[in-house]
Amino acid sequence: MDKALDGQYKVVVSGKEYPLAKLTLGDIADAHAFVKSERMSLLTGGIRTLPMTEQARGATFAAVVNNTLTLGDVLDDMSGRIKLLELSLKRGGNKFTYAMVRDEITPPDLQDLIMSLFYISGLVKAETDGPDPTITSMT
Repeated sequence: MDKALDGQYKVVVSGKEYPLAKLTLGDIADAHAFVKSERMSLLTGGIRTLPMTEQARGATFAAVVNNTLTLGDVLDDMSGRIKLLELSLKRGGNKFTYAMVRDEITPPDLQDLIMSLFYISGLVKAETDGPDPTITSMT
């Protein structure tokens, strides 16, 4: 990804701007693992209540474990978006947590946020007329 993108996109939290750093392969892998773990946790909790044989239960769980997630899948998942944003903010030395990002983002700016995540993840190449670099406000 173009180094010029690093810090180009920003979020505003309590009146202060924080740059979004470009994501590394490690960040993307961490987000993949996070989303997969959340899905497995939901399945594990829900599968116990379904009327099925142990063999069917095991096969269902194995299907989720062996399912490969793409970066697009992570970006389609709200928890994946939040995790990517958290990891990007932490690259700048900020002390944001997943819970802080989840609880403080304002939904009206979600589309700009998603587009910015596409750019900082490298999934979409930035153009000169990309989204507004100051993408969202958090209070």
